[in-house]
Amino acid sequence: MSSPLLQQFPQLSTFTDEQLKELLTNDEYLEAFLYTLPPVVGVLDRHEQLSRENEALAKQNLAMQDQLMALRASTASAYATAQHLQDRWKEVEQKQAGLYSKYRPSFLHLRLRHATSDQDALTETMVSNFIEGPGAAAGTWSGGMRGTPPSRVDSPASGFHVGGERDGQSADTGTMTPNTHQSLDEFIRTLKAGRKVYHKRALWCERWTRGEVAWRED
Repeated sequence: MSSPLLQQFPQLSTFTDEQLKELLTNDEYLEAFLYTLPPVVGVLDRHEQLSRENEALAKQNLAMQDQLMALRASTASAYATAQHLQDRWKEVEQKQAGLYSKYRPSFLHLRLRHATSDQDALTETMVSNFIEGPGAAAGTWSGGMRGTPPSRVDSPASGFHVGGERDGQSADTGTMTPNTHQSLDEFIRTLKAGRKVYHKRALWCERWTRGEVAWRED
């Protein structure tokens, strides 16, 4: 006679009633019977196979332990170096930004404007020194005016003297005359060169103000 139990476990068809009762009351007997069932045998075989594979992988990992530890230490060292370089780069970047600020177009434009004003003042001072400086020696000016002009030790007209019988100057009149034509020519050349620099700077400053000067970032 067939039953759902025998259909699911055909191995029980050969068991007697006493054996079935023993199977229900004895846990060891039941466990031994379960281990004979094909599905359980298949699970146990698969479990054993996986255990062997895991053991093989564990042996491979143990064999690579020294290499992995060395790689770990190398990686940690490389990371620490990278972290240090990153911090260092922040400092360098700040310094670089400070240096580049001196070459920003706005800052260079400001420097050009100041340099233009300084060059104009320099050439005006050269002319003033040339005209006023020679009268400081004797207090007598070429136009008959008397007084004490400021001292100009760096005057371009160092070849001019007043009140002495030297350098082509009359002792009785005190009139300023250059000692040689070369001194006057030298002053003119120096003044022309200075004014040329001024006008160049003024021209570039004007063009820059109008937006006609472009700076390449590279």
